[in-house]
Amino acid sequence: MEHIDIRMLGSFTLQSGDNLISDENNRSRKVWALLAYLICHRGSSVSQKKLIELLWGDDPSSTNPENALRITLHRLRTLLNELWPGAGKELICSQDGGYGWNPEIPVTLDCDEFEELSRSAGEEEQRLQDYLSALELYKGEFLPRMSDQVWVIPIAAHFQNLYLQMTLEVSNLLLQRQR
Repeated sequence: MEHIDIRMLGSFTLQSGDNLISDENNRSRKVWALLAYLICHRGSSVSQKKLIELLWGDDPSSTNPENALRITLHRLRTLLNELWPGAGKELICSQDGGYGWNPEIPVTLDCDEFEELSRSAGEEEQRLQDYLSALELYKGEFLPRMSDQVWVIPIAAHFQNLYLQMTLEVSNLLLQRQR
């Protein structure tokens, strides 16, 4: 089974083996927003209504949002096929009248690792090492190209606060050791 390495801190990339896709390729913002949302809400099905609201909101220019969503999902699946043939159909599943990220595909997500390391409860030295590892993972703001998306703002603030708290704690721990 394929494995995907996902980065959302500082950039948004998905990598499987030597195949890499990135939101820096100036593709449709809606495709990348849909992908990010499904990854962040993996493990649950997101209704068509919620996805339409997320991507188009009250945009009066969209006369057929259901069709627009189908087209966006098709574009997303086509994009994901760059990871491996058929990846789009494997990764994005229709579930309970909505769509979701396939939980059976193993992923490594930098924000999950960052969050886990930030919860270090070990001895002082272990906590220092975990925090240093977390700070190394933090390459910048959460989904910076989507910072205008309402759902991204609180998540980005959460990770930035964790980063600042750990930076302060690491500074104090290193100062105590005169390092």
